[in-house]
Amino acid sequence: MTNWEKPGPLTIQRIETEALRIPLDQVYRGSKYSMDSRCTIITRVYTRQGVVGEVYTGDTDREQADILRIIHNELAPALVGMDVFNTEGCWEAMKPATYDILRDRGVVMQAIAAVDTAIWDTLGRALEMPLFRLWGGYQDRLPIIAIGGYYGQSPDELAREVQDYRSYDVIGMKFKIGGMTPEEDVER
Repeated sequence: MTNWEKPGPLTIQRIETEALRIPLDQVYRGSKYSMDSRCTIITRVYTRQGVVGEVYTGDTDREQADILRIIHNELAPALVGMDVFNTEGCWEAMKPATYDILRDRGVVMQAIAAVDTAIWDTLGRALEMPLFRLWGGYQDRLPIIAIGGYYGQSPDELAREVQDYRSYDVIGMKFKIGGMTPEEDVER
């Protein structure tokens, strides 16, 4: 038997964010977009008890300011004082941000996802348990895929990219298509 003590509440004290935008060395092109920078939002949930959750979410660029505004003006005020162990209640407290039918709900959901993920990280840190275990998982490895095949690469560069991904033991690859004719994409 262990002397395990039931954890007390973890009260949300504040939520902080940091938007990062890093220019890339080249432009990456998909069929309907191009990307010249890599973006993420760092979201931190601070508790009165000293436990801090931290996550990196999202990859949007133009919407970063809107996501931060939603987190700070709508989500954080609804969550301060709540217990992170009440994950469902926290989610319910954030739901009113989705009610504005004239606003892009995808942007709202990205804001909610950032905060929700940080709440879960806070919970895992408090319990000193990785989230895969907290959620009932029994494996400590996760198979991943790679995203590549961006437009603008030569056939040799594409072949090298695919070979590199294979050497990483990824289980698959999401390859960019749709920006050329079907015949040209098959050739790529």
